[in-house]
Amino acid sequence: MPVRALLSLERALGLTEDAALGEVHDMVSMELENHDIKAMIFRPYMAMFEPRDDGLAGVRLPNWLLDRLWKALETHEAPLFARLQADIRGYSQSDPLPPVFGDVIEAGARRLRQQPETVLPEGYDAEDQAQMADFAAYLDIYATAREAVRRMPEWLGRLTAEKAVAIRIMFKDAGRLVEDGGLRWLEVVYANLDDGADIMAFVGIASDRASDRFLSQSELAVFGTRLLEAADMAQRRMVALMRTPEGLAEAAEMLLQALHLTQAMEDAIELTKDGVWGQAVARIRQSVAGQVEAQIGRVQEAIERAFPQTTVRHYGRVVGTVPVVEAPLEKTLAEALALCSFCNHIRSGAAQGGYVLRLTQALEGGEAYVSAYLEALLEVRSQADDGQKTVMAGQFEALIRLSEILCGPKKAQLARRRVASSAAQDMSKTVA
Repeated sequence: MPVRALLSLERALGLTEDAALGEVHDMVSMELENHDIKAMIFRPYMAMFEPRDDGLAGVRLPNWLLDRLWKALETHEAPLFARLQADIRGYSQSDPLPPVFGDVIEAGARRLRQQPETVLPEGYDAEDQAQMADFAAYLDIYATAREAVRRMPEWLGRLTAEKAVAIRIMFKDAGRLVEDGGLRWLEVVYANLDDGADIMAFVGIASDRASDRFLSQSELAVFGTRLLEAADMAQRRMVALMRTPEGLAEAAEMLLQALHLTQAMEDAIELTKDGVWGQAVARIRQSVAGQVEAQIGRVQEAIERAFPQTTVRHYGRVVGTVPVVEAPLEKTLAEALALCSFCNHIRSGAAQGGYVLRLTQALEGGEAYVSAYLEALLEVRSQADDGQKTVMAGQFEALIRLSEILCGPKKAQLARRRVASSAAQDMSKTVA
């Protein structure tokens, strides 16, 4: 049974006082303990049996493979499992690796190659056999794969020359152990990364920061290809989402993802203008920049439509402008809020996307307009009748919402206090 189902079952059975159900509870607890031991031994590979949280493509092994291998070992390697049960007692993750772990892995690889019928499911096909052989090759680099996973938190910090040397040595050691061992070692590292884009740093170190022209034709091309395909998909999704205000929030996420993935490649390897990857990165960024420019150019107009002004004339001459006292139209307000929220969201990718200046100008222009409009509306309110003040209450609330997006919660709170203070003064005049 899946571990989640076993956990739920154990919690439910733990409350029973029935003797028969108590026996079932003990069986479930033993099965969970068995799962924990299996996960502890096969720690470097466990992530390869689950989908990636970041949505990137990667090696995915079928769950039946590990489960059936474990059951086969438990059934046919009784002395080894007895030693495992004895050595595992009191073991902590901080302790040195028990030799029995390596013995279990060796027995597993041997069984996959020499006695595959004890592991293969009923009705198996050629793909099942290929996946089994593939997993056996991963087991051949167990020691170096486990060491990589153990040191990964350290490697993901500030990279030093010493860390780079350690990564390069492990990559080469894995390559000597088995054919394509270096590639398999990187696949294990990739599977255990929360952010798959970080794999390019390892690829860059392993290849001594080779150019994209070399890497795109090498065995390591798979990692760059995955990131570029994901970045391209993200920018295509972004373009589709930008067609409606409702899609702008998700479009901002797609935009940042595309920039993050391409930036990871640029930081880790040498991208050339005529290289396959260099051209792909340039194309994706050009598309992102064009879409951002188009959205940024609409911000000021959208704000002015949501909060319109009218001209004031004196003896036929225009002497100024004042806010139009009317409830904001839901559609125009939603568009202004969505556009400003989009611009605020994509700030973190401005440097990579090359739109820092245009974005800053748009946000500052919007902030200035909203602040001036608020002050002008407060001035109009002082001379307004009760009906107009009721309408203005909705305008003030909309302005404060927009102010929070453009300027942050502190300035929005100040604006709210200004409006409240104006209302309080108005009440004082009424009482007087």
